[in-house]
Amino acid sequence: MNIKEHIMKTALNLFSKNGYNATSMQEIAEQCGIAKGSIYKFFLSKEDLFIGIFDMCYQELFEQAERFVADQGRSPREHFIQLVEFQIQYFIKNEFIMMDFTHRELPIQRSDKFEEVRNRNRIKKMNWHKELIVAAYGTEIEPYVWDLIVIFRGFLTQYLYYIIYENRPLSINKVSLFIVERLSAIVQDLLHDRPDPLLDKSILRTSDDLSLTADNHAKSIRESLNAIARAINDLKTSDTVRHELNDTLKLLTDEIWLKEPREFLIHALMGHLARNNEIQGYLKQLEFILIQTAADHA
Repeated sequence: MNIKEHIMKTALNLFSKNGYNATSMQEIAEQCGIAKGSIYKFFLSKEDLFIGIFDMCYQELFEQAERFVADQGRSPREHFIQLVEFQIQYFIKNEFIMMDFTHRELPIQRSDKFEEVRNRNRIKKMNWHKELIVAAYGTEIEPYVWDLIVIFRGFLTQYLYYIIYENRPLSINKVSLFIVERLSAIVQDLLHDRPDPLLDKSILRTSDDLSLTADNHAKSIRESLNAIARAINDLKTSDTVRHELNDTLKLLTDEIWLKEPREFLIHALMGHLARNNEIQGYLKQLEFILIQTAADHA
C-alpha cells in the first residue's frame, strides 16, 4: 500500500468512526504517522480527500466483483444471487461511503469534481447491473433491461436501508435470494405479456450526468493520465522500472491524443502497464473513460 492509499484508508476509518465533520486533517496525519503537510501533496482539501475515498471504494467494488468467476456447477441465476450477496456485504462494510447509493445526505457540498466522479461511477455501476441481468436471464430480456435495472436497484436500495440504518436483523443470503426470485417473477411476467418497455439507455443521461462535450471528455482523460503518472511515481520500485513505466505512459498518452489513435497499440501499452498491480485500478478507470468517450462519439 502506497502513502496515498494509506491516507485514504486511514481517513475512511476515521470518517466512519467519528464522522466527516468531527475528523480533522491533523488527526488523519497523526494516525498515518506523517506530517499534516504531507496529506496536501496528494489532496487539496478534506473535501478532495473525501472524493478520492469515494472513488477508491467504487473502484474496489468493481475490481472485487471481477474476481467472481462463474462456477461451472452454478446456473447463471445462482451466480447472480452470489453477486447480489457480495454487493450487499460490500455496501454494509463501506456503510459511510455507500450512503450515496442509499440516498442518504453526503457530508460534502456538491462540486463539479465530485459530480464527475459520482456520475462516472453511477454509469459504470448501472452498466454492470445490466451485464448481470442479461447474463442471468438471457438476451431475450434486453428490451426490458433498463426497467429491470431500476426495479433491481430499488429492491437493493430499500433492503440496504433497513439493514444499515434501521439495524433489521435480516439474513443477507435470504435477502439476496428474495430479490432475485422477485426479479425472476417480473422477468417471466414481462416475457409473457410483452408490454412496451418504459425505459431505455437514456436513463444514463440525466441533468446531473457528466457533460458529453469534447472538452469534458478530454479533461477526464487528462486527469486519469495524471493519476496514473502520480501512482507510478509513488511506487516502491527501482528507478529503472519507474523510468520504463513513465516511458510507456508517455507513449500511451501520445497515442491517445492522436487524431486517429490505434486501439491495438493503446490496448498493448495499457496491458504492459497493468503488469504492475498497484496501478491496475487507475488503468481500469482510464479504460472506462476511453470506452465511454468512444461510445458518445459513435
